[in-house]
Amino acid sequence: MFTRIDIYNMALDRLGSSEPVKSDGDTSLEKRLCEREYPGALEKVLAAYPWSCARKRATLARLADDPPFGWSHAYRLPADFLSLVRIDNNDCPRRKYEIEGPALLCDLERCNIVYVVNEIDASQLPAHVRDLVSIELARRIEPGLRNAGLQISAQMIQEFWQDTWPLAMAAELRSTFSRNRGNRLIDYNLPPVEFMQ
Repeated sequence: MFTRIDIYNMALDRLGSSEPVKSDGDTSLEKRLCEREYPGALEKVLAAYPWSCARKRATLARLADDPPFGWSHAYRLPADFLSLVRIDNNDCPRRKYEIEGPALLCDLERCNIVYVVNEIDASQLPAHVRDLVSIELARRIEPGLRNAGLQISAQMIQEFWQDTWPLAMAAELRSTFSRNRGNRLIDYNLPPVEFMQ
């Protein structure tokens, strides 16, 4: 089972650090930097795409006070809300809404949503999302490690991201599209694409 510590060490490996983070009693600079930057790295990757591992469904609670104008109702967004994937309601074909602070405003009498959460346990991240989180974490901790004397190429981190993003998207599409349903964009009978170095 993957942990945060494993993702910390993936990031450090990408940077060429020879000091892995240990889980117990580790007070190293590497661990302090990773602990500080991991939440932001995770949230940035989760916000980049509605990954299936980070999606949830909720029926929103209607707020007592309706908006003073523009919309009929206001609904409280979940505490772990990061971004909206869709509103599920047959009465709302245009899906018109507005998000203001912790509320979703719309004209629906009942509001069911699919959304992306702002945090997910490292053990629940599939490999393709873990890779992106480790690269974003490496990008964030790189200045602190460079200031401590580690020789790092920032260009290399960007190349990791550019190489990994298409692979992550392909893995996500393979895991979320039904193979029974025809899809002109994906032919599952083709051999996997090899990316040139």
